[in-house]
Amino acid sequence: MSARPTSERSPRGDRNGRSAGPSRAPASGREASPSARRDGPGLGLGGSRNAIAPDPQVPHWREPDGTRQSYQTLRLGLQPSTARQLGQAHIGAIEAIAAAALAAAERGDGREARRLAAAAGRLCGEIAGLWPPTAVEIPKH
Repeated sequence: MSARPTSERSPRGDRNGRSAGPSRAPASGREASPSARRDGPGLGLGGSRNAIAPDPQVPHWREPDGTRQSYQTLRLGLQPSTARQLGQAHIGAIEAIAAAALAAAERGDGREARRLAAAAGRLCGEIAGLWPPTAVEIPKH
């Protein structure tokens, strides 16, 4: 359960907009960065392309229909300003996931801490091309 008392949570999540649940407790003393949350239509990448940033619950880039995408593939053909916006969202997502990993470790949830730390590390590796798109993406059928 979330570290917050039930009275402070709504059906949509806690007072910070996070979903209630064991893997979603806020990091100690840290608030989620609004730029890291991509719950709605996602990050507009031009034309009809949209992407939803990774978060602690779903730690990979995805299209609104749930199709997984890699950071490198999303960057292809973007205008420089849009590429910077995508990069900032990527960094924000890594920070949010790493903060959630730290919170999980601090509350003694080693399994969740390892899952989130591995996801944050993979996202960092995507920046340098250590994870090729074929290792990250799941194509549509």
